[in-house]
Amino acid sequence: MIETRYFSAGSGVRRVPCGGPGWREPGAEGWRFLPSLAGGAFELPASPDDQHASHRDRLLVWQLQTHRTSTLHLAEASVSGGQIGAAVAIELDGHAFAGLAFAASPRGDVALHLLFSDKTAAQLRLPRPTAGHGAAASAGLLDAVHPGSLQLLPLAPQLAALGVPAALAVVGGHLVVAGASDTVACVPLGAFDTADPTAASHLVTSTSLLQRLVGSLYQPVARNGVVAALAAADAAGRPLLALVHDSAALRLWSAPPAAQLLASHELLPGAAARALSPRAALAAGGVPPGELLIVSQLEAPDAPGTATLAACHVRVAEAGTDGGAGDGGAALARFALQLPAVSARLLGAQLRGSELLVLAAVPGGETRLMAFSARDGSYLGGAQLLSKGPNADWGIEEDLWAATLATFSSACTPEDSVCGQLLVPGQLCRTALREALLFWGAALEQEQVDAASYDQLRVYLRAALLSVAARHPAYTEARCWHALFARYCECWQQQHPPLALASSGSGAWLGVVRGGLLMSLLRPGTPLEDAGGEAGGAAAGGHGGEAIRAALRAIGQALGSPALRLMMRLVAGGVDLEGTLLPGMVDLLLYGPARAETDLGGAGGGDAARRRLTEWRAARQVALLHIQQALDALPDPVAAISEFADELLLASDGVVAAPAGAAGPGQAPQLPASLGAVLCSSVLQAARARCLAAQRLLLLLGVMQRMGRAGSQSLSAEQAKAIRERLAPQLATALRASAMALWLAKTPAACPLGAGTAAGAAAAVLPQHLEALQLGGPTRGGMPGTPRTPGGAAGSAAAGALAPQRGQRAALMQPMAVHLLQGFCEACRAEAAAALGGRVGPAVAALLAYLCAGADAAKAAPRGGPAPPGIETRALHVGWRLFSAREFAGVGALVELAGGTAPSDAGLAFLLGVSLACRLRGFGGPGPAGDAARRELLDAASGHLFRAAAGLAAPEAAPLRAVLQQLRRRQQRGGVGGGGAALDIAPPSSSDGGGGALGGGASGVPPEAVPRLRLEFFEAVMRLFESEECLEGALEFARAALGAVDGAYAPDDAARRERQGQLWLAVFTYASRLGRYAEAYTAASANPVPGHRLECVRRLVHRLAEERRLDVLCGLPFAGVVAPEPSAADPAPAPVPLARVAVDVLTRRAQHSSLGGPSGRGSAPRGAAYTALHDFLVCWGDYRGAAAAVLGLAWRLRAEAAQSEESLREVEDAYAEAVNQLELLDPADAWLDTAHPLLADASPTALAGEDADGADGEGDEASLADGLGLESVGGDDGAGEAALARQLAAARRQRREAAGGAARGVVTLPALRREAALFAAAASLVDSLPGLAVLRAPALAPDYVFDQTLAAGRLGEAEALAHALWRGGALEERLERLAAAAAARCVRVQVGGGGADAAAAAAAAALDEGPGEDGAWDDEASAASASAGGRLGYLGCPAAGAWQRLRVLLSRYDSSGRRRLAGRLRLAAIDAALAEAPAATLPAWLLAPFAPGGCEGAMAGGPDDAAALLRVYVRRGRLEDAGQLALDHLAAWGAANPLARTKPAASWVPLRALEGLDAVLGEAAADSGGGGGERLAALKQQLRSAVGEHLALGARDSRMAAAGAGGSASAMAIG
Repeated sequence: MIETRYFSAGSGVRRVPCGGPGWREPGAEGWRFLPSLAGGAFELPASPDDQHASHRDRLLVWQLQTHRTSTLHLAEASVSGGQIGAAVAIELDGHAFAGLAFAASPRGDVALHLLFSDKTAAQLRLPRPTAGHGAAASAGLLDAVHPGSLQLLPLAPQLAALGVPAALAVVGGHLVVAGASDTVACVPLGAFDTADPTAASHLVTSTSLLQRLVGSLYQPVARNGVVAALAAADAAGRPLLALVHDSAALRLWSAPPAAQLLASHELLPGAAARALSPRAALAAGGVPPGELLIVSQLEAPDAPGTATLAACHVRVAEAGTDGGAGDGGAALARFALQLPAVSARLLGAQLRGSELLVLAAVPGGETRLMAFSARDGSYLGGAQLLSKGPNADWGIEEDLWAATLATFSSACTPEDSVCGQLLVPGQLCRTALREALLFWGAALEQEQVDAASYDQLRVYLRAALLSVAARHPAYTEARCWHALFARYCECWQQQHPPLALASSGSGAWLGVVRGGLLMSLLRPGTPLEDAGGEAGGAAAGGHGGEAIRAALRAIGQALGSPALRLMMRLVAGGVDLEGTLLPGMVDLLLYGPARAETDLGGAGGGDAARRRLTEWRAARQVALLHIQQALDALPDPVAAISEFADELLLASDGVVAAPAGAAGPGQAPQLPASLGAVLCSSVLQAARARCLAAQRLLLLLGVMQRMGRAGSQSLSAEQAKAIRERLAPQLATALRASAMALWLAKTPAACPLGAGTAAGAAAAVLPQHLEALQLGGPTRGGMPGTPRTPGGAAGSAAAGALAPQRGQRAALMQPMAVHLLQGFCEACRAEAAAALGGRVGPAVAALLAYLCAGADAAKAAPRGGPAPPGIETRALHVGWRLFSAREFAGVGALVELAGGTAPSDAGLAFLLGVSLACRLRGFGGPGPAGDAARRELLDAASGHLFRAAAGLAAPEAAPLRAVLQQLRRRQQRGGVGGGGAALDIAPPSSSDGGGGALGGGASGVPPEAVPRLRLEFFEAVMRLFESEECLEGALEFARAALGAVDGAYAPDDAARRERQGQLWLAVFTYASRLGRYAEAYTAASANPVPGHRLECVRRLVHRLAEERRLDVLCGLPFAGVVAPEPSAADPAPAPVPLARVAVDVLTRRAQHSSLGGPSGRGSAPRGAAYTALHDFLVCWGDYRGAAAAVLGLAWRLRAEAAQSEESLREVEDAYAEAVNQLELLDPADAWLDTAHPLLADASPTALAGEDADGADGEGDEASLADGLGLESVGGDDGAGEAALARQLAAARRQRREAAGGAARGVVTLPALRREAALFAAAASLVDSLPGLAVLRAPALAPDYVFDQTLAAGRLGEAEALAHALWRGGALEERLERLAAAAAARCVRVQVGGGGADAAAAAAAAALDEGPGEDGAWDDEASAASASAGGRLGYLGCPAAGAWQRLRVLLSRYDSSGRRRLAGRLRLAAIDAALAEAPAATLPAWLLAPFAPGGCEGAMAGGPDDAAALLRVYVRRGRLEDAGQLALDHLAAWGAANPLARTKPAASWVPLRALEGLDAVLGEAAADSGGGGGERLAALKQQLRSAVGEHLALGARDSRMAAAGAGGSASAMAIG
């Protein structure tokens, strides 16, 4: 039997404090128990309605640890389902006896009973979980344990006379306690319900049937001695109680009825005479009903340490037979067990058929499982249980191990060797590892170690190694690692001592319960394992097998186990076996190490080392002599070894079960996860034994070759050739295959199957893992990988800093072999089904053969058949399955095992290439160093793949072609894509048998099919690279596929163009995703399929615009045209320029883009799509299109954007850019068509130029004037301007009405300027008018905006807006309103001024500041602030600055030649000022232009109309100013040159206005009293006199002029 690690039942422990009787110092009132550790397993009863019926053979594993307090660990488990639920650690506040009594009811309830040192019994009830659904249905037996589950029952009076307890059991519904005072006490289990000690005492002493039983038990048994042990069982329907006394006597009781079935009998005949006394006794499990088998351990007082095991087999009659005293109710058979050792400590026993299995501890700290005959006790054999070596002392075996490490230091380090044995999934005990780390100074919490990955554990070990080196400075690195590993082994032995045997009720399996709740399985060993790892079993080897086995044992003893295990690792590491490793190991065997470790210090160095080496050399010579003697016993040693090797190779390569499909229809069995773990652990042991056998055979052949002899005879040429050409290569292949199986069973899986799921169910997911290879498949890289942690940490601080996250442990405890279990179940259905039934032996042998054959049952070679496949083919099949499970690093290691780091085999090169390629995801890092590392790895992967392509057509590459065919089928079935490209590469043609050119058989591929084969290979690799997000590799192999198209298709083949188009499309996709846009443009331009070419150009433009790579977009040539494919709708499509395609893409992006909110930090600017189109068009010189792009953006923002300062600024900028672009064009071309895609769907506001009052441009006014027959509409001279303006407005309205909707077909540059100015003015009012809606609002009214601007005091902006929106009379009208508003403000400031100081300041500001740079006005606030610090101005008031800016405005129109307009503005200003304050003092410069200017001016015909000012004075009540103005003009006319007065209209005066003034003066004089009335009356008189004089003088001048002209006189314009 071989012990195989099963599972740790203590994973996921839930701690429950259940209290207890309390702990106190042991004294007279209690018992004293020594610290102890006990454990075992109880079989749980099954119920028909039990929700766990699917878990066969359920056990309750327990462990009771007692020290100051006690802790009871419980776990529910089964061989098929593993651990069920979480384990429970019940913390007991008391000192418990090292025993546990178990009771179960028929309905499935369980009760556990304990006994404390204060004579208190405790019952822990575990009710059977109720049936349910969902989560409730998966509840375990221990899930209901809570702090109140423990029931205590004080029994001090009842147990007072018992003495120290010796045994505890439940029988017949009673708790039975045996003590050292030759008495036995029984307590009814019902007493725990009442918790009444009195009731319990009364029940014990009652007159019931139980009292009679108890009375018999209480009878003194002086002649039998003290009760040393008891055993409870149920036989023939009756509960039995067997009492073993220290006098080696056995008594058997039954109840009910209370009867003694066996009187006092010796456990072993003659035991009393020999003074043997029992030290332990127990009932063996697995006995048939009606029988009881007691196994006891007997020792003699005079021979301590020498044990005798005795067996008492009792057959009990059925209930109802003779039940009297004596032997009437039972038959007894007694015999001694013939021990092969001098001593043994009994731990457990199990009856299995005719064999009695006994678990016992033997001297040397080992535990053995021994098999005896159940009839006579003869010894049948034994098995070594799990043990962890090496010893802590350094010996010659360690010297040989260190010498091997030194020889192959480049291939394996001491760290690799030790970690390869330590960090094995399913074999590592993290608790023991933490204890070892603590011993060497690495302070870690258990949670840290439990959750750490294997790489992190390596870091912890390195940190502890520094402590080892610090404590032992003389130790070498190998010795330090040995010390660390030896300490771990010691801790493992302490943590997991064997406690008991465990068995299922059906007897399907047998296990061992170890400390730490560790369960292990005892399984039948393979022939190699049964022989202790030596080559061949009882039936192996044929003739001369025993002699060969003796020679191999001698080789194993000479080299030692550490060196041979290291040789296995070197084989798995890819070291050249025939050329390097085997010669080196033969040298070590023949010559030994150069020296022993003399630098270790202490007992390990100096003379001791030399003595070890001398002793080993002597033992080596003896071993060589034994080898020679063994070979001499063979007539033909080479033939015998060949026959032996054939047996070994057949066992290694042959698959026991039939291939898949031969087992008949039906679904393959699904192995649960726990059973899969058992098989993996078992295969690890079996593969190690097979490796050892193949190694020793190779070493034997190596020794024979090196010495040239087979025993005492020289090797013949035929024998040497047979060894060289057949035996050695076959054994090397067998060793590599076994090493591959060993590597699969011990290497941690980087992408393990999900914890808690059945291995079979998880294995069914493997095709889904493979789906990740399909482009557009599941999320890539979703499988969790083993975290990588850099090494080099020292001490506990560094180890603590690397504390991992919790919850990773379950995902890191599976080997690579789990990925192959589903394939094994398909290939070996019978063996898999047997494993489900508990017979794991055949399944282990079949699984090992399956792995050694390369996970390909079809390659099994029966005896006499073709040669089995080489290691390269086997590794290819296994590697492909691992690759499908995304074990990329494992695939690389597997390739190194089979072919080294640079394999020549095409299949291995392919595996290594794809494994490197798939590791590129996330490889490298930022910066040049990371890019260089990634490039280096990519080059290595590509090199291997190109080498694989070169050898793809060879006959030996048939397995690779089959793998590639599977890959392509997966890719075709799952679809392709990735990155948005429809890379629908053509599937394999039907003419190739569904596999294209990849369908070539073992005979190779025809030469004409090689190009097609390579094309399909390159395409498959290309997709594989893309699926792993390595676009550089995908691009490289897409180019390679393009190069292979020419050879794969004929020049006139229509499929050639389509295939090239698809591959160019792939090149474009990869290049664009990599940012190689020039290469992507080249691929798009070179695509022979027009549709693909158009699509690529569109995608390229879109991607560049999305990434805002406008520099690249504008730098691409976009040369040439594309001729679209003809269609039914368009049989002769016109060629499309590529530049036009780019513009269309950018236009659609802008048209359908979302403006969203304001652009945030780091995000794309709002309107980026419009900006990209604008920049591209500007680069190509299309300024009109660029203007349309930004104008479309402005209109969309106005229609969709929320009103904010940023939005308003963006609209203004867009308008400005649109105007700038149109200004670059010829005036005749400076217009935009509103049918443009970006303008047609927009909803802009009505253009400002469409106002009826003179909004059209000057050119429009001139054309209208010509149509009306007018000479000028824009000059200062002429009469009837108001009438002309009305005529122009009417003409414009008529033209718009005639044109209808066509009037809005274009946007001219003037109209665009007006719209931009209107929007800017409206936007500037938002702050002062919060309720003003500028965006998402109806059309803005120009007059409303102008008026609001004036009202806000923004006079400069109002003047600019007037010039932008209006022309002619409409402009003059708005300017008059502007001047009037300015004057009114001046008067308001002047009237509200602050005295002389303020006036002085205002005057200084007016002189110093002057007008703005553009001549525009500032607002009222700036004018007031400017006037606050100035000097005294013209009027000496605070409004001096404001008056000065009005003066600048008026002078600007004077200087521009538009004096008539300037005069009108002055009149409007004076009128508004007097309307604001009739008594205000106006500046002299404002009135000066209206002063008399001689006869040329008079009061008519000049730009400054004095008559109009006269009317303003009269209207505003300034009568004295009006009269004085008239007097001044009349006086100036009279004083002028008479000749000048005679000119036409030179003497015109507004007589009607003067008449009105006269009348008003009269009325005012009458109404006013005092001095005012007198002044007005005097002014009236003066005015009348002046008018009279003017009339007289005019008449005289007329006469003189008439006389001088010959009697003709010019008419006097009197008005």
